[in-house]
Formats: sequence, structure tokens, C-alpha cells
Amino acid sequence: SLQIKVEIAVSLACIVLKNSHLQAVLQDQEGFCYSDVLQLLYTTDKDIRLRAGYAVSLFAYNNPAQQLLILKTGPISLSVFEPFLESAVETEKAMAAFQIVVLARIIVDDDQVSLSARGVSILVDLLCSEEASTLVLTGKLLASLAHTRAGIPEAITSLGTVQRLCYHLYAKEEEFGDKWRPTCCSGTHTR
Repeated sequence: SLQIKVEIAVSLACIVLKNSHLQAVLQDQEGFCYSDVLQLLYTTDKDIRLRAGYAVSLFAYNNPAQQLLILKTGPISLSVFEPFLESAVETEKAMAAFQIVVLARIIVDDDQVSLSARGVSILVDLLCSEEASTLVLTGKLLASLAHTRAGIPEAITSLGTVQRLCYHLYAKEEEFGDKWRPTCCSGTHTR
């Protein structure tokens, strides 16, 4: 099934993450090809598409050589991510924002700086969410992005991310909700 395929792609991406030897084994000895994963980006099932984007992002994460191989296999259009970037489901929006930052060199119909800025901005805005699951996921994704290419950590911090995260760290549980949103998200909160 497509669900099994996409989850195997995510698993393989995690296994070979930052390991050039394992990446070579996967491609040379096991016959792995990025086209199999890229195909999943265009299926009708949106959950499969989002997970496929995550798998491609993991293969590409901090790896210019793999990014080039993915780009040669098949360029990716921003239109793949737009439904998620515009989604009312915050966790989908967060995942897609992470993906466009990681894949900014591979997405062919917008420039790397614009894609990165858009993705980081969406993630930072999601730190104003009232949903715990969104806050947890967004924090993890921002932490991962802070270890990617030059300029990303600066973009993350310049948008008030540290202040928003510290607010959540020091806020009392009852402060969450509409009471904290105006201060946290306006940039005026202090401990």
C-alpha cells in the first residue's frame, strides 16, 4: 500500500541521515531511486503527500549531494506544498513549512531565500498557537532547522522565536489561551 511505502521511505531516510556510506549502500547496492519517493508527492491522498515530503526532506537534510541527486531525479514544484501551507490544520502547515526550508534548493519555482523566509515565518507564527501538539511539533522543527545552512538560525532568532519559546517555558499553565496571545505574539512579553 502507499501508506506502507511512504513510511518505509521515512524510515530509510532516518536510517541514512547524515551517513554517506549508508546512502551509497542504499542507492548502489539496494537499487533505491528517489523517483519512487517523489512519485508519492503526487498521489491523491494528502496524508501520503505530506509524509512523502517529509521523507524527501530527511533525505535532503544538510546534504547538498543528495539534494542535487533529488533535483536531477525530478524537480519539485511549490504547488506540492501549497495546500499544506494554506491548511487550517496547524501541524500540516508546520510540516510543510519545515519541508520548504529544507528543500529550498530543490523547489524550482521560487528562490531559496524566499522559500526559507516563508517557511521560517510560518513556523514562528505557529508558536502563537493554542494547541499543545502544534507548539511541540513547531519547537522540534525549528530546532532541527537551526542546524541547517547558514542564515537559517539568524532568520529564526530575528523573528522573536527565542522570546516566544521562553514565554512558553515560563508561562503558568493557566496563562495559555487568549490571555497570553496578545503579549506573546506582539513581542512585548517579558519574564
